[in-house]
Amino acid sequence: MSKLLGIDYGKKRIGLAVSDEEERYAFARETLENKSENYIFDKLDELSIKEEIKKVIIGLPINMQGKVSDWTKEVKKFKRNLEKRLNIPAQFQDERMTSRLSHNLFQNKKVSQKVSKNKINEESARIILQDYIDRQSLK
Repeated sequence: MSKLLGIDYGKKRIGLAVSDEEERYAFARETLENKSENYIFDKLDELSIKEEIKKVIIGLPINMQGKVSDWTKEVKKFKRNLEKRLNIPAQFQDERMTSRLSHNLFQNKKVSQKVSKNKINEESARIILQDYIDRQSLK
């Protein structure tokens, strides 16, 4: 069986999460440094083969009023490139408040700032993916 990949795409770091085979639960996976497009797509290709990823869910950054920004356009470009390079379908999931939820989680656990930077991105990806999974189960 295949799995879903959740992505929290950021300028410096990219958080990743992977679902279980039944697509019920999302698990924080890792954080990649956003060094270059080739580096990111090579890593995502390796992961998608290893985990048998069938679909990618990418957090869509829109503001609280539902408006797009320049960063939204960058994330849409990333999605188009990902679909071409990995030949895997991708779709967006609203990511409003995920970074805030992740930040609060690790702040409450008193995790060191260095560790929490990476964990926040992974946890954001997990929240994005779990939100997608939960919404699909309601359909």
